[in-house]
Amino acid sequence: MSWTLLDRCCEKCTHSPENPCPDYIECRLSGPLCHDDERCRELRRQRLEELRYGEKGAKIKVPMASCTLATGAEAVYRAVEDAVEKMGLEATITISGCHGLDFIDPWLELSAKGMPTAIYANVKPSDVPHILEEYFVKRNVSKAFALKEKTGAASGEDKVPLLSELSFWAKQYKWVSRNCGVVNPESLEEYVVSGGYRGLSRAFKLGPEATIEEILKSG
Repeated sequence: MSWTLLDRCCEKCTHSPENPCPDYIECRLSGPLCHDDERCRELRRQRLEELRYGEKGAKIKVPMASCTLATGAEAVYRAVEDAVEKMGLEATITISGCHGLDFIDPWLELSAKGMPTAIYANVKPSDVPHILEEYFVKRNVSKAFALKEKTGAASGEDKVPLLSELSFWAKQYKWVSRNCGVVNPESLEEYVVSGGYRGLSRAFKLGPEATIEEILKSG
């Protein structure tokens, strides 16, 4: 899709480089705010879904941080590209940073509409075709390391823990690093969708004095 959430939805949009909209960030996710247009809302909804599941309804995420690269993530990425082509899968391949689970590097995250998002640990290039077939073709997640949610749409869900239930993960409360392993670091659009620039947008609306007061109150 050529249109992104960072673009104007239609000619009614008042935002421009010369006349920036003060609600630009909020409008990316819940707009349009300057006019009422169901087509524009549907356009945004579709794009948000594409960012989650890929433009083809299926997404393969290969974390490419320094830790995963050191354990062979680049070779895994190439194996994913090769397997997707040979298997004829309609899937979007993308990258991310790392969750912080270095002991499972290199890893893959697979998602598709209706399916639970599955994480596969310590992946070798030779493992990739089997993993993709099990998930996308057989809809079986029994060999996954963890799931981000359970939908009941895949077999083997009962055999795999939720990521949030893992003892290492459950004890953590992530704030600053909450988007690590989630956002493609090369995509400004994904950053905005994940909450990027909301603080800056609020600061502009508060004004200099109120922003300073807010910071002082925070300690």
